[in-house]
Amino acid sequence: MRSLLTLLYLLNCTFLMSQEEMVVEHCSALDINAPINNIYIGPGNQKWVNSDNGLFLVSSVHEATPVELFKGEISMLQIPGGNKDIRVNRIFLELELGGILTTNDEITVAFYDEEMDELWVGTRNNGLFLFWMEPKFKMVKRFNTRNTKMRSNHINTIFIDKLGRHWVGTKDGMLLGRNLRWRLEKKDYEFQATTENGRQVWLLSHDHIWVVDEQDNWNHLDLPAEITQGHIKDIAFDDDGKLWIASEKLARYDPITGAYKVFNSADNFLSSFVNCMAIDEEGTVWVGTEDVGLYLIQKASALRVSCLLEKPLSCRGDGRNDAELSVHVSGGVAPYVFLWEDGELGSNRQGLAAGAYTVTVTDANGRTKAARGIVPNSRLSLTVEQTQLASPEGKADAAAIVKVEGGVPKYTYRWDNGERTAHATNLDAGEHIIKVEDEAGCQAEARLFIQENILELVANVKQTREIHCNGESTAGGVVEIIGGKGPFTFKWSDERLQGQEVDEVRAGVYEVTVTDAMGNEVSSEFLVTQPPRLSLQVTDLRPATDERTNNGKAKMVARGGQGRYIYAWDNGLNTFEAEELSVGLHSVTVTDEAGCSTSAEFEIKRKILPALTAGKLRNGQVVKIEQLQFDADSVTITESSIPVLKELFTFLADNPEIVVQIEGHTNGTPPHEFCDSLSTERARNVAFYLTGKGIAGRRVYYKGYGKRQPIATNDTAEGRRRNQRVEIRILELRG
Repeated sequence: MRSLLTLLYLLNCTFLMSQEEMVVEHCSALDINAPINNIYIGPGNQKWVNSDNGLFLVSSVHEATPVELFKGEISMLQIPGGNKDIRVNRIFLELELGGILTTNDEITVAFYDEEMDELWVGTRNNGLFLFWMEPKFKMVKRFNTRNTKMRSNHINTIFIDKLGRHWVGTKDGMLLGRNLRWRLEKKDYEFQATTENGRQVWLLSHDHIWVVDEQDNWNHLDLPAEITQGHIKDIAFDDDGKLWIASEKLARYDPITGAYKVFNSADNFLSSFVNCMAIDEEGTVWVGTEDVGLYLIQKASALRVSCLLEKPLSCRGDGRNDAELSVHVSGGVAPYVFLWEDGELGSNRQGLAAGAYTVTVTDANGRTKAARGIVPNSRLSLTVEQTQLASPEGKADAAAIVKVEGGVPKYTYRWDNGERTAHATNLDAGEHIIKVEDEAGCQAEARLFIQENILELVANVKQTREIHCNGESTAGGVVEIIGGKGPFTFKWSDERLQGQEVDEVRAGVYEVTVTDAMGNEVSSEFLVTQPPRLSLQVTDLRPATDERTNNGKAKMVARGGQGRYIYAWDNGLNTFEAEELSVGLHSVTVTDEAGCSTSAEFEIKRKILPALTAGKLRNGQVVKIEQLQFDADSVTITESSIPVLKELFTFLADNPEIVVQIEGHTNGTPPHEFCDSLSTERARNVAFYLTGKGIAGRRVYYKGYGKRQPIATNDTAEGRRRNQRVEIRILELRG
């Protein structure tokens, strides 16, 4: 209490920090008109910044590299709070979230738990979602007002501290949990941000800041009124233990001394709308705003390096490499060492070609900083296009235009017929040369062959025969030609196809190039389609009780082909589902309306638990599961036990009137306490497997009997093995 009173006293002090001066830099590498909504400092001090223009890796105030995402893909770093580059297809994520994103909802925050390899996602209206990353990305649990103590499904912040406590800030209280056991703190407060200082967690709520220690004691922090204005948007701690507070002002605050520094236009900080903050490994504060892009705030002594283009690449001297880059350094302690990635030294580089160059600067204290300089390609590139054909009488009335890229405007044009504009209009048929020179004296030339006004050559492939069954080579086609000048030659992309008319063509995309007597060429695409491949998929197999009982079942689904399907089973049935199947191999054939067919073989196995037959069971009956195995002293179900568990699940799914109890037993060697715990956990894991697959919990009970119900002597290995068992007890037959 004494330390808290001392802290409260010091917090009322309003003198300025006698700290090292901080320098504010505006990041010119990103669009200042694009709001910043997330900043993440990753391994290796990588800076990931997401704006309305996309996700970027930012290396300095002058350089940012866009992060390429596949079409339809989203990175968790594009979401506020996102702290790992986890990429997910948007449609797949929408399906995993149950379609909520298409029903007036959105993801508000994300947090990756590296220790557990789990992803937490918060939404505006539907609460909190937990995803497993392995063995595949999957949503496994949803938390909301119905199954937790939350009073609001609006999630603002997610954080996991060094002690493993989970902090979920909602619009109505802080949900605090360990091991998925939750309690609600400070209801009626909306929590917007979370940060950590040592073993303390600092929370932002309704412009209030709460400090929670490792014993879960909550204390309220009173800030000097002059360091904030309007609502507080974010808080963050630097490595010196200073608290950064973003409201309509940006301030650095020392919780120990009460000293503070407010950053404003005098410091070159020009925003009143901060969205997010992050602090990198070098102590630089990265501030993302709504209105003016990204700011960097760092110590004046921090090493700051930029690599700028001193002289652009010229085009004189047959493409001589003569660009220059210079390195500009501030902060740190001189002298500096400049080491380029190719081993060269020095703060200036000359004789450079177009490309990217990286330099690492080391100051006298051994601190290093890397920067990259870009030499753009300034050489001229010409594209010439004919815009009007020459008259067949040989008149010089054709037209062409040259398009220029690169170089230094303005450009001078010289056609071989004397014209001096980009668009020449007095060209005759045949080859012509255009030369272009830019303001810097760089030159380039291009050639163009002017065509005569012969009717444009047009070719189109008409399909004459189709493919009825997938995989056949029965299609045919003929090339129809308009215009051009015969005779014509035909070159197909598939060498097996020759001439104007082709047959025995399989499905695919083909291209034919037609050349006329004047050398004019035109290409046409020939798309040959085929019905989808006819396939059979086993969707359900039910084993037979034994070799004498023909009660196995199989269900098949046909896909592809055309029209309706006809099934033919080896036992004479003709529907998609077969019953009364014996143990052993069976086959089924499906035929579509086009006469295409395919077959599949499958095996009906013998039941692992033949005693689990609904009509033969009675209340209280116990069925031993011989095939259910656990490793020694383990409660983890082995992979070899999955088949019998699947059979047990199928039995319960097919017989919803049956209620069972899973009973665990051990041998008599260990003490009672260990045996009771081990047998109960094993029985519970079996029950959880069944309920996890969809069996209602009210139908599956579990109980561990330890070593109290042996069925054999514990004096022999065989007896102990028999006593170590899991059984099913029929509690209720409602039918």
